[in-house]
Amino acid sequence: MKIFCKTLGIAAVMGVQLMMLHSCCKHNNSDDDMRVLPIVMNTVQAGTKAIIDNPDGEERLKQMIKACYDDQRNNVGGFGVYGYKKAGTLAPQLLFNNTRVFPDDESSAELKPWIYRPIRYWDRTASYQFIAYWPHLPGNQVDAPYVEAPHTVTTVDKEYLLIHNIPNWQYVDGTEMDLMTDVEVGRFETEFYTGKVNFRFRHLLSQLIIKAYYVGTEYPVTETAGVKSGGVRINGITLSEYEPADATETALLKEGQTKFQVMDYIGIVNFTQTLQSVSNTTVTMDDDAVLLKNANAYINFKDEMQENPNFEPETVGTWLMVPHRWYKLNLTVNDFKVGTEANSRVSKTVPVQLGQQVYDYVTQPGRTYVITLLFNTLEGGLQVESVVEQTWTEHNVPRELYNL
Repeated sequence: MKIFCKTLGIAAVMGVQLMMLHSCCKHNNSDDDMRVLPIVMNTVQAGTKAIIDNPDGEERLKQMIKACYDDQRNNVGGFGVYGYKKAGTLAPQLLFNNTRVFPDDESSAELKPWIYRPIRYWDRTASYQFIAYWPHLPGNQVDAPYVEAPHTVTTVDKEYLLIHNIPNWQYVDGTEMDLMTDVEVGRFETEFYTGKVNFRFRHLLSQLIIKAYYVGTEYPVTETAGVKSGGVRINGITLSEYEPADATETALLKEGQTKFQVMDYIGIVNFTQTLQSVSNTTVTMDDDAVLLKNANAYINFKDEMQENPNFEPETVGTWLMVPHRWYKLNLTVNDFKVGTEANSRVSKTVPVQLGQQVYDYVTQPGRTYVITLLFNTLEGGLQVESVVEQTWTEHNVPRELYNL
């Protein structure tokens, strides 16, 4: 089986939060002084990687700054910004061309200001559009995510950003790419009168969490020399296409709806989305999706004879996924073990439905979908106990940081 993915061409003009800078000197209110006020990038809200979910806004910013550095402490990360300007009767122009906004290493503050180069300055006669995204990506890569935006500017309020080669599935282990975007439009004298562009990042992808527990006979977990054995553990999970049981039942795909697209030879895909709308591309699923393999994830036992209000199922895995239509996809735990037995077991395939009917069961950006599985070791059965949709947690940042 291969992990299939989607062909994407993300028309994303959604929410990012960038950071703006304030001029440290004010002389007077003359037109000349206002024309040399630098354009400042500012973050007023931060939702970062899926694994960063601290309710303290300052701590989230620290982790966001930390994510801009590689293992050798090289400052390589940050935000990407495209900016468009239209002044008077002049033709619209590209002002920011995938400009990287990054932490200022010369600052001794723990929450470093964000900077970009070269500095651009406000024009009071102009109107602007800024498109920002996290994390900063290069352009024109064949086998990895990259961005593309118009260089021939026609407007300053309807330009777009394309993000290519987003994997359909990303297992959350610290290497995943949590894409966020935002767009801000206006003039200096109205929307940007403070000299700052306040970006508010919003998640572009959906998040999937699978939890599990078991009932029936308990199989204690033993550990010898750091090696665990026993218990009930899940090694593999597979998704497959829903097949109608009879001719009267509605099939998974309807004309004009999107689900999974066939991956290319390297398994990298594109996803198409404009604001909150859904792609109308008719697609087919070429193969099963292997979500989990060789995981050896232990799940919890629940004693049904005892009340335990604090019981929590074990999280088996978390994924970032391109929003797609998920209607009665078949889920199979195709590799799980019970106790000390050597042979793997395969669960009964169960249909799982995500999303809401109002969206035609298309998962939404910035939403988390939690599937809880229940195993019965006496009967050998698997069932989906619950499917919950919730907002992907984001927190307001209590202070502003500027690039000077």
